[in-house]
Amino acid sequence: MLQSRIDEQSQLIMMLKQRVDEASQTVDWSEKHNATLVADCKQAHDDLTMQRKKYDLLESRFSHLLSNHQQMIEVILSHLFCCSANK
Repeated sequence: MLQSRIDEQSQLIMMLKQRVDEASQTVDWSEKHNATLVADCKQAHDDLTMQRKKYDLLESRFSHLLSNHQQMIEVILSHLFCCSANK
């Protein structure tokens, strides 16, 4: 009777150890996967930041180009009106 109880307890201990090992492996995998996701998220954030900087630069250049274009149109129109008034 005592030996069967010891055997039963031994089997339970072995089952619990196996479950702990499996849980430990799952936690290890989850931590590695999480670290990968965090690194990917940081990379995506850095990429987005770089894209925003490029967008801001292009927008600034386009605004400057638009301003120059409008000034050029004003100069051309004033020249046309000036020349047509002299005729």
